[in-house]
Amino acid sequence: MQILRKGRKPPLVILFFSINTIALAQKIEIKGDSLFVNSEKITKQTTLKSLENFLGKPDRKFSKANTIWTYDNLGLMIYIDPSNSMLRSIEFEFKKENFDFTPRKTYQGSFMIYGANISEKTSIANLKEIKELNFEYSVLQMYSFTTSYLLLTLEYSDNMTRLESVGIAFKE
Repeated sequence: MQILRKGRKPPLVILFFSINTIALAQKIEIKGDSLFVNSEKITKQTTLKSLENFLGKPDRKFSKANTIWTYDNLGLMIYIDPSNSMLRSIEFEFKKENFDFTPRKTYQGSFMIYGANISEKTSIANLKEIKELNFEYSVLQMYSFTTSYLLLTLEYSDNMTRLESVGIAFKE
């Protein structure tokens, strides 16, 4: 049995801290009509290998209508077109859903649209104030906004007080 010297942390604690730091450090940003994840520009032409290089290997993969890569600790889902392996969308949730493909943790990183910080408390009125976004439609608690290259779908709680999930897809 190895005895730890005073002030040294066991490796398991360091690993746990590192994983949590990575999850908290996630930053998704829409600016200049582009999508960035942790300062990496993402397009529908971004290769799956590139995604794995900066996000790591997904914790789980699912084959449904789309191929879904689930990142449990990051709170992210990556949707991939199974016919051509092209990136379709990135999704994350502020409220945990109970589907087999949803991450085990909610998204804890930051999300910015044209410099505005978006959180689960951001209202539709606040989003409509972002002049670069074009409000498209609303159905029940679903709202869509577009840029010339991206389609954002935001789902709100039944009482419209809480943003629950965000989907960012690439226009065809």
